Amino acid sequence: MGFMASKRQILSTAAFCLGFALVAGSLVNAAEGRWLEDRLTGIRVWSSEPKADTAISWSGGELDGQASGLGVLSVFETGRLLARYTGTMRSGRAEGGGEAYWLKDSERYSFIGPFSGGEPHGSGTVTFPDGSTFTTSFVNGEIGSSGVYQGSNGERYEGELKNGLPEGKGLHVSEHGEIYEGEFHAGKRSGEGELLLPDGTVMKGQFENDEPNGLVRVDLTDGGVFVGQVVDGAANGDGVYTSPDGVVYRGPFNQDEPNGSFEVTKPDGTQSTEVWKMGEKTIW
Repeated sequence: MGFMASKRQILSTAAFCLGFALVAGSLVNAAEGRWLEDRLTGIRVWSSEPKADTAISWSGGELDGQASGLGVLSVFETGRLLARYTGTMRSGRAEGGGEAYWLKDSERYSFIGPFSGGEPHGSGTVTFPDGSTFTTSFVNGEIGSSGVYQGSNGERYEGELKNGLPEGKGLHVSEHGEIYEGEFHAGKRSGEGELLLPDGTVMKGQFENDEPNGLVRVDLTDGGVFVGQVVDGAANGDGVYTSPDGVVYRGPFNQDEPNGSFEVTKPDGTQSTEVWKMGEKTIW
């Protein structure tokens, strides 16, 4: 699942932390930070994680020598533009609505939303280098308890979050067209859920580690239905399969194949016993 793998921490990337530490004037590491001064105007901006070769340029208002009001803050490292913030400042820190972008390994990240005390605070959207977006309601710089991720490849997640990962109830659409709605744990499908595959097959029941695991009902596209034990997405253990023409097979399965003695009941009630070996009927 690309969303879980490539954006496993969603925003807790080095680029995000570096960008906002320099651009927004975060208060998180206030004891370790220092003031950066625009060499042309003398106006100061607070940075929680400055580097020795970091320089700033502020084009906007000031109050008591600190950036204040609407303006544009540019951050440079070794003479190259690293980040830019357009919005309002107060006491040298981002405050109110604003837009920021920053570069990491020549790739551009951006954020649009409100700030408070130098931290994203309120509903905001981060755009990743590939065009994917993530929207959540930030609380003092922390990712909110729910959010929406929209991948540039069509992948989408909408639901609850914990530590930047899907946790609780959510809806995930994979880039391949799989649709899962149900419970998540630590970024993976886990708990009760329903999975719709691109071919129309529906799997409903218990999930673990992203795969159907436990008691699951599978509605096949040809009208057949399986209800039984599933391990890592395949029928394993006792189960009941009802064919499209209404014949019911009760018995053990191994890797999706009937394997063992089956009780067979036809629509007219006639019963018989069949023995199967890995999908091949040996006795009937």
